[in-house]
Amino acid sequence: MNQTLKNPPIEIGPRTAHRISGTTVVVKYGGAAMVDSDLRAACLQDVARLHGQGVRVVLVHGGGPEVSQEMRRQGLEPRFVGGLRVTDEAALVVTQRVLVGSTNRALVAGLQALGIPAVGFCAGDGGTVRVTGKSADLGLVGEVSAVNPDLLQTLLGSGFVPVVAPLGADAGGQAYNVNADTIASAVAAALNASRLVLLTDVDGIRTNPDDPETAMRNCTGQELRQLKAGGAVQGGMIPKVEAVLQTLSAGVQTVQVLDGRRPHALRDALVPGRAAGTTVTTCEEALCQTA
Repeated sequence: MNQTLKNPPIEIGPRTAHRISGTTVVVKYGGAAMVDSDLRAACLQDVARLHGQGVRVVLVHGGGPEVSQEMRRQGLEPRFVGGLRVTDEAALVVTQRVLVGSTNRALVAGLQALGIPAVGFCAGDGGTVRVTGKSADLGLVGEVSAVNPDLLQTLLGSGFVPVVAPLGADAGGQAYNVNADTIASAVAAALNASRLVLLTDVDGIRTNPDDPETAMRNCTGQELRQLKAGGAVQGGMIPKVEAVLQTLSAGVQTVQVLDGRRPHALRDALVPGRAAGTTVTTCEEALCQTA
């Protein structure tokens, strides 16, 4: 079982840098790592380091706490079902304003301040992520139906870091709010990424959601399916675990659910034995080959 690691973060060494150079890593960035300025700075520094070491990084961001705060400011009460935000027209307008008009722009500016060429856009732009409505109970919440990675590949091939807001559109142009973990999973699969990293506000996936002592350091996809079937996955962890399983099923061999409350969690995730969270792989053998 894994608890939040207390060791200070360490630099990526030459061997690790050589191993990850040229690979594609999709990072879902959200939770405490976004609202805390020091954690945000550390995360963007990690992205900059990876980019400088030849890693093709795609940053998919959330922004749930900021959206909820703005909704309340507008007199709207946030509601969630199965860990997903119920999104009517009014909630969608707020979500678009916050994620595109504020969060995405701030992340792009932060990376550019570090000398990293970053480009921000919505997942639905350029026909990148096509969605359909997920459920009438959720309103304008989308489910990914297809991903066209051409725009992402073009940007990555030209040395840019794509920064993607989790807003998709259907064939008729209707915009939808989409869970950022779901978008990140679909993008990782379409790009045949070497790994997907999900930053969250807990110390990993727990066998008992109420007990931090049960956070797992490593597990396989099969073990995670059994955990989910047994009812141990609850609330906001439901879409996250579903994203992990979908990503593994699509052929991505490593998915990490990391404690984003720890500075430089992203950097440490790529150093063997240093991941502050849960590393999930397709099989037991793969656990021996991943960080």
